[in-house]
Amino acid sequence: MLTVVAQYLRMIKFSHTLFALPFALAAIVVVAVRYRHVIVITWQSVLLIAVAFSAMRSLAMAANRIFDRAIDARNPRTNGREIPAGILSTKAVAIFAVLSAAVLCASAYLLAPLAGFLALPTAIIVIGYSFAKRFTWLCHFWLGAAIGLAPMAVYIALLQQIHAEAVLMSVALMFYIAGFDILYALQDRDFDRAEKLQSIPARFGIGAAMWISRVAHVCTLAAVAALIATLPLSPWSWLTFGLLAVLLFAEHYLVGSTKNPRYEKIPIAFFHVNSAFSVVFLATVAIGVFLPR
Repeated sequence: MLTVVAQYLRMIKFSHTLFALPFALAAIVVVAVRYRHVIVITWQSVLLIAVAFSAMRSLAMAANRIFDRAIDARNPRTNGREIPAGILSTKAVAIFAVLSAAVLCASAYLLAPLAGFLALPTAIIVIGYSFAKRFTWLCHFWLGAAIGLAPMAVYIALLQQIHAEAVLMSVALMFYIAGFDILYALQDRDFDRAEKLQSIPARFGIGAAMWISRVAHVCTLAAVAALIATLPLSPWSWLTFGLLAVLLFAEHYLVGSTKNPRYEKIPIAFFHVNSAFSVVFLATVAIGVFLPR
């Protein structure tokens, strides 16, 4: 039983939940403090948000694995994934996707009926990323925008409305995800061109893709800076903001220069640095909310 569970967790890359979940938690922190006269956040609400977030991501990853199974089978980097390797059947993953959708809708509805009604339409947007690379090199920003819905979704679930700071958090998350997804796609530049798949590295080349990723991450920092300034958060938040900038610089340093990319470092930059970035973002918001201004 544990082996089967581990197979499904590997299939959806559950550990990568760390990339975006802290942004949803940061939204909860802001709502809990800034709108405490409107709503009291309970542990049940936090748990339901975490469950809904995980279910949405599980649904999206399962759908991606199903839709991309033939492509994954032809790609040497991905042919060991669960479906092409025969570890999990397409039917089993489809059942998992349906169950994830059910958990998503149920948990969202328990948070607020409006969130429940919007859950599946939002899931369709998120799942659409799997098809985006078939027709647009903007697929990285589609992924970023889809995952970037998380902070605004938290506001809808808790307040049934969206405020400016939620938009800034979503924008920061969108550019952050898009930026490192572009770097990750460097590994598949040649394969994508051969398969006529769309990506920024395949369309514009390695050097241009790295510069576009850098610009995206500058936009991330700009959105976080705007968040600190407009809420306003405690001046102490600027210290962790500096650490965010250092982490993004470290990510691009690991991947290398436009003339000498280090593809072997991409997995390290992808998981370790990005996980740290998300946690530090949560710390930035928490410090800014709870420490004196």
